[in-house]
Amino acid sequence: MTNESSSLVAQEVQAELDKQLFHLKTLYDVSHDLLGLTDVGRILRNFLLMTMGNFGTAQGFIMDQIARTGEVSHFESFGFENEELSLVQSIGREALSKNVFGRFFTREDFPHNLNHSNPGLLAVLAFQIDEESSGVMGLGPKIVGAEYSNDDKELLATLVNNAAVLLKNARYSEALRKALAEIQVLNSAKDKAITHLTHELLTPISLLKSSLTLMEKRLQRIPGFDYQGGMDRAQRSVQRLSEIQSEVEDIMKGREHKVRRTLTKFLDLCCD
Repeated sequence: MTNESSSLVAQEVQAELDKQLFHLKTLYDVSHDLLGLTDVGRILRNFLLMTMGNFGTAQGFIMDQIARTGEVSHFESFGFENEELSLVQSIGREALSKNVFGRFFTREDFPHNLNHSNPGLLAVLAFQIDEESSGVMGLGPKIVGAEYSNDDKELLATLVNNAAVLLKNARYSEALRKALAEIQVLNSAKDKAITHLTHELLTPISLLKSSLTLMEKRLQRIPGFDYQGGMDRAQRSVQRLSEIQSEVEDIMKGREHKVRRTLTKFLDLCCD
């Protein structure tokens, strides 16, 4: 092998190494900056900006869509005129409607009206986030003017796949936060209802106690009338209701209680 041939091989190897190094650095930078974010909108926005910067383009968009309803959850774009945004969304919806993920769309993949009025999107790629949602990203021409090479598309596809994983985790975190908030609201409503109930029981129980005391005094004036058995049973029942109300209040305030005693009192009431 001549020196000239050896030099050409060395240059090719160096160029390949430089390309791989650039890809790895880009992948690391984008993944590192997005790591820790749990808001879907921020992930999409930051990812779009960093990707546009790495590929040197002044136009780009990214959006995600709920698969079941077709509703667009988030839409981020840069570099387009306001009157172009509806068209950009239409292109994104059309790409997602094909349910083809991981393949770059060409002009032939879109209807004539979208193809003819395409505002300069040269790289459009749809991706799946999870079973319930999917996304699509589009980039405009590079500022330098070079076309998107196969290496560029390979890098972009890798970046999008990593972003899809982060978006999936963010959606799960978002669902957990919503579920936790709903549980907290339900627990708060439950606590208020039980607290209100325990306080509402105090008034009728107090009235029953005073009424039984007054009734016993009046029955004592009736000669030969045997009332003591029924009166004792009524007073025991009222006393049990009072104890149950007190134990429910202890439960709500976190004080120590024994469930067995509460259930026993309920059974005693049923027996009476």
